[in-house]
Amino acid sequence: ELLAECRTLGGCATGQAKLTGGYRLPARFVLHTPGPVWNGGGDGEEALLKSCYESCLKLAAENGCKTVAFPSISTGIYGFPLEKAAPIAVGTILRFLEDHQDMEVQMVCFDGRTRNAYEDAFKDWGDTEGGGRKMGILGNVLWFIFGGAIGGLSWCLTGCLWCITVIGIP
Repeated sequence: ELLAECRTLGGCATGQAKLTGGYRLPARFVLHTPGPVWNGGGDGEEALLKSCYESCLKLAAENGCKTVAFPSISTGIYGFPLEKAAPIAVGTILRFLEDHQDMEVQMVCFDGRTRNAYEDAFKDWGDTEGGGRKMGILGNVLWFIFGGAIGGLSWCLTGCLWCITVIGIP
């Protein structure tokens, strides 16, 4: 069912997002966003990556989602350097959450290196952009989940070959 709906979307531009139903996944919706392929940084990859997160978050808010789970977009086969991607993701998400106090965002990190990069970016952002934020506090906070801890989430995040997949749970 999900794959059938994806086929009706007509593709999606890099940095944009589209929404489908969650069907038999533990989510009401799935947000799809094609991340940028890393070409050395001279092709606007950083702005496109930021746009992936912004587009997904905006679409999630428009559809009443209260929880969104992100993978590390573009840092796998698309080759986006993790040390550049993590601060972009964390900064974009935390700026969005400033105006969306009712939403919780989780970063799903599938290995220790990725989790460390996101934790470091979170700490750095807190030190330079307003401080006072702590991981692990319920509410309007960036959470880190390690190793596919949510049942069914691993498939959802890798199950669509033409895009990266994000879950929104209202």
